[in-house]
Amino acid sequence: MDDLLTFAFIQLLGAMSPGQDSLLVMKNSITGSRKTGIFTAIGVSTALLIHLIYINLGFSIFITRYKNVLLIIRYLGATYLCYLGIKAILNKEKSDDIEIKNKKNAFLAFKEGFVCNLLNPKAIFFLLGILSMTLKENTSIFTKLFIGGEVIIIPLIWFTILSILINIQAIKNYMTKFQNVIIKVMGIVLIAFAIKLFFT
Repeated sequence: MDDLLTFAFIQLLGAMSPGQDSLLVMKNSITGSRKTGIFTAIGVSTALLIHLIYINLGFSIFITRYKNVLLIIRYLGATYLCYLGIKAILNKEKSDDIEIKNKKNAFLAFKEGFVCNLLNPKAIFFLLGILSMTLKENTSIFTKLFIGGEVIIIPLIWFTILSILINIQAIKNYMTKFQNVIIKVMGIVLIAFAIKLFFT
């Protein structure tokens, strides 16, 4: 039980720490709606499920052993982050237009969250690190399933709360006044994440 609580706490800290996933959820929540932010969060959690599946099937050994595979994932992830950042910076739509457009694009928000996390090598190493600390040879199937559930559900809950908070009317109204500036700054930060990913 202590291991499960420790794992949940580490997973929560990982979700709450500033990163490309949280930034993307915030961006889509600001420019769209609560629904858009939540679908971004669902996309992130779905990608975490994919990571979890191939790690448990042993494919993580293949990824970590062959550096070229990891390099390809890293460069694809950096390129996608750069694309999202440039898209945010060049965006010239008015606040109302953006909101109407994004309310219709739940699938697009899901896709952005999914691809952003799936191509994030840091997510792979984070999961490998905390799973290797928690899972042992004698770990029961129930415990493995419970931990797997924590991997998917904890970030989903946190990012959903984040999206709901951003879409509280008073906060939303305030952010709408500076929306173009906020989104452009977020675009610059996404590009900074991409550059860091390229060179680390």
